[in-house]
Amino acid sequence: KLHLRKLYTDKVYQALPGSEPAQRELQRVVLNHLENDHSNKYAVLPDRITHIPCDLSWSLDDESLWQTSLWTQEDICLMELRGDDYCLTAASVCAPSNWALEEKIARSLDDIHQPVPGYGPQLSRRVNSLFTSLKPGRPLLRFNWSVQDTAELFWRKDLLEKTPQHQPPEERFWRVERQTLR
Repeated sequence: KLHLRKLYTDKVYQALPGSEPAQRELQRVVLNHLENDHSNKYAVLPDRITHIPCDLSWSLDDESLWQTSLWTQEDICLMELRGDDYCLTAASVCAPSNWALEEKIARSLDDIHQPVPGYGPQLSRRVNSLFTSLKPGRPLLRFNWSVQDTAELFWRKDLLEKTPQHQPPEERFWRVERQTLR
C-alpha cells in the first residue's frame, strides 16, 4: 500500500473535506475489532497500534482512513449519506478491479455503478434499499468475481504498462472479491 501510494498518490487514496468524523468513527470500529477479536496479532496502546507478527506500528494520532487502511490488507471505501444518496467520501483502494478512484470519489452509488452492465433502474433500487436497511453491528458479506488478463492486484488497464490482449482462457485469471458492507 505504501509503495502504491508513493507511485500513484490520489489514485489509491482520497478523502473529501467533511468526511473526517466518519473516518474517525471507522477507525474506532476497526481498532475495536482488531483489539477484541485479533489480540493475538495486534497490540493496542493508548497512542499506537502494533501488528505483532510483522512488528509494524502506527501512531493513533492520525485518524485518517488512509492510516486505518494500513492496518489490514483490505481496501476500504467510506460511503456516507449525503442528501438522498450514499456517496463515496473517502477511500483507500490498492486492489481495484479495473476502476479509477479519482473518477468515483464524491459520486453516488448509482453514478459509481453506471458502467456496470445490467445495473439499471431495478438493480439500482435494490442496492440503494440495501444500503438504507443496513443495521449497525450487522455487517453484510457479498462476493463478486471477474476474469482478468493479468495477476495484478492493482488492476487498472489505464495504468498497466503492458496489458495482454485476447489471452487464451487457460492463461487468464479468475478474480474473486469479498465485500463487507457495514
